[in-house]
Amino acid sequence: MDLDEALEEIIRDQGLVESVRSVRDGLDNLVSEVVDRMINPGRWEEVSDRKRK
Repeated sequence: MDLDEALEEIIRDQGLVESVRSVRDGLDNLVSEVVDRMINPGRWEEVSDRKRK
């Protein structure tokens, strides 16, 4: 059994699958938003406008 398999088994056994998935999804969304803002500077104004309202 390699390390990845062992970690996945431990996570499954501890009932952490949903928590890990949720954290990964949250991080994916955060990174996507940051990259989108960096690539599309026009989005900076949109975000600023939403925060002011």
